Amino acid sequence: MTTKRALISVSNKTGIVIFAQELVRLGWEIISTGGTAAALRDAGISARDVSDLTGFPEILDGRLKTLHPKVHGAILGRRDLTLHVEQMEKHGIQEIGLVAVNLYPFPEVIAKEETTLEEAIENIDIGGPAMIRAAAKNYRDVIIVVDPASYSTIVEELRQENSLSLATRYKLALEAFSHTAYYDSIISNYLRNRLEEEGGRLFPATITLPYVKAQELRYGENPQQKAALYNEPIPPVVSIASGRQIHGKELSFNNINDLQTAWGLVREFFDPAVVVVKHTNLCAAVTAPSLTEAYQKAYQADSASFNGGIIVLNREIDEETAKLASRANLEILATPFFSDVAKRALSFNKNISLMEIPLGDPLGISLETPLETILEASAEAPAEAPTEALPETPQMIRRRMEFCYDFKKVSGGLLLQEDLLDFFGPENWRIVTARKPTKQELRDLIFALMVVKHAKTNATVIAKRLQTIGIGAGQTSRAASIWNAVQQAGEDVRGSVMASDAILTFEKGVETVAEAGVTAIIQPGGSANDDEVIETCKKYGIAMVFTGQRYFKH
Repeated sequence: MTTKRALISVSNKTGIVIFAQELVRLGWEIISTGGTAAALRDAGISARDVSDLTGFPEILDGRLKTLHPKVHGAILGRRDLTLHVEQMEKHGIQEIGLVAVNLYPFPEVIAKEETTLEEAIENIDIGGPAMIRAAAKNYRDVIIVVDPASYSTIVEELRQENSLSLATRYKLALEAFSHTAYYDSIISNYLRNRLEEEGGRLFPATITLPYVKAQELRYGENPQQKAALYNEPIPPVVSIASGRQIHGKELSFNNINDLQTAWGLVREFFDPAVVVVKHTNLCAAVTAPSLTEAYQKAYQADSASFNGGIIVLNREIDEETAKLASRANLEILATPFFSDVAKRALSFNKNISLMEIPLGDPLGISLETPLETILEASAEAPAEAPTEALPETPQMIRRRMEFCYDFKKVSGGLLLQEDLLDFFGPENWRIVTARKPTKQELRDLIFALMVVKHAKTNATVIAKRLQTIGIGAGQTSRAASIWNAVQQAGEDVRGSVMASDAILTFEKGVETVAEAGVTAIIQPGGSANDDEVIETCKKYGIAMVFTGQRYFKH
């Protein structure tokens, strides 16, 4: 029978006094360390010091307490093996039947911006993980508990059965190994990130992914699939994971996936903006002087997608816009903040889910900013040499977010790449046609490029007056993408501009949009067929800008 001796050493002391009191009532002797022992004694619980068990004092500022044969032998020794029992008796090792340990708060410490490397290192637990792993390895003989939420369940089963079932012990051991793996992965990622900040290795030999379940979802991509959301241990302040739902039904897998697409684009805009997404496809995007105007234009751009669509705004929603949204059949309405007035206006719509999601600083520029600097510099280039670079203006400085990875799961593996976070750099662009974009065309080209960067490849965006009027995305051919965008734009296409996420390699694509009424195009350029494409633009009087940068998104 397992000896009723419990070793308790916890950083998170939630519920530990009640747990220890219940163990004592059930006849367990308590062994403890440092602050835990003091907390138990303050509550009137008799706790034997680990140093009394080992005959060795805690030293090195508490770094060395439990790393001793009389602790680990008491945990690791198998009670069903004669040799183990004899050796434990020979060396005076007393059995420990329960280990309650959780670890130094390393994740909480590194979450603070002011934490130094030295402070972080001091909060790496050594003895705790060793005890947890030892007890979990010997789970048939030793109860291991790392989560305060398990205390009551353990006490109840001990009270009823005087022991824990093998199934319960196995479950607790699994939780324990997951706990230490999660803890170690946070440490390794923290140290690796510091190395990368100093110009270290971008893609390490191994990667670990510490995530914690945030919530179970209504369903996955389909109702018959179960799903859950897992967050990073310390989600970035500006992230989907840092958002909160304030109204409506629980989110589904698809809801969150769609939110990511819309949130990624709406962050590009400096001015008030509205983005509409359905099934991860961009349906409409608008930026305007006011949020209400942007919302109304987004509805005009693709009213069908408002039915069950995901709408994300980059401003606190005002009462007027909230009243408009309350009458729509939206799936989700997300914004950085809902005022009380807006909440009241929207609360009558029981089907809409309201989300507050932080956006941080905009990644892009104000499209209302005068762009004469670019146009004046462009006008100086001779018509016979249309390869002039666009100078970077103070309003068009490239923005860079904190480095992060983009993951894609494949069968048996994981694809890893840098996330596409850079705002395009106009200093690398070239106007390659004799005709230069007008002021409005240039604004619309920049706007369309912001949008096409977030649309599924092959992607074509047709825009007019800072509003999408046609989006062709997710097609297997660029010709189909262009045709779809033109068809969606309809008669409003005349006087519009077009952005392509990748190189236009054929003249027919230019002819299609030119005949429809597109007057300016922005694309990466760099094809062997560039000269023919440029000549086609010249034939139709289209201004063309090369960015030198592709924006595939699969």
